[in-house]
Amino acid sequence: MVNSQVNRRRYKDTKTRLFLHWTHQRLGRTRGCYDLDCPGFVQTCSDFIIGSPIKPVSEYGTNQFYITITIYKDIQSGNWWVKLQDKDLGYWPSSIITSSGATLTTLTWGGEILNSNLGGHHTATKMGSGRFPGDKFGKSSFFRNLALIDESNALRNPPDLAPLITSPSCYDLQVQKDTKSKFGTYFFYGGPGRSDKCP
Repeated sequence: MVNSQVNRRRYKDTKTRLFLHWTHQRLGRTRGCYDLDCPGFVQTCSDFIIGSPIKPVSEYGTNQFYITITIYKDIQSGNWWVKLQDKDLGYWPSSIITSSGATLTTLTWGGEILNSNLGGHHTATKMGSGRFPGDKFGKSSFFRNLALIDESNALRNPPDLAPLITSPSCYDLQVQKDTKSKFGTYFFYGGPGRSDKCP
């Protein structure tokens, strides 16, 4: 997984940071970690610091900034590479992938929050900008130019997406396609968390 997050527990602040996370299952055991906390991801580019704050970040109603993330499998080595802003950041070695012929069966994009409150109440944790997707560009968070890379390393438009929204009164999603614009297949997502509509 490669994305941005705010994680007070891990980083002791509320800054938006680039992060990596991976898990690996073998012989009934699961292992994995964040960023470079354990052997696994091999960073090859020093232009970016994994786990560091992202600057600049988009601001509500003003400038919007983009991060381009690509994950692809090198056909020769079997390593899974991460490209950030068109530079190879590093890779997960083929040795930590379950089998040498491993292929991707599920691809996901989206937002996630940790709801650690007990008692059935939602937290006021924002997802994305904290705005619902109906607020659109400049206000709602979004992913754009969604694509997948096939076995020959060619970019393909994703098939129909299957939205998964676990708490639609707290967070929502709107998927759209505009193959003639710079957005391609895209979606707005997010929400404020606990409110009068999200108990």
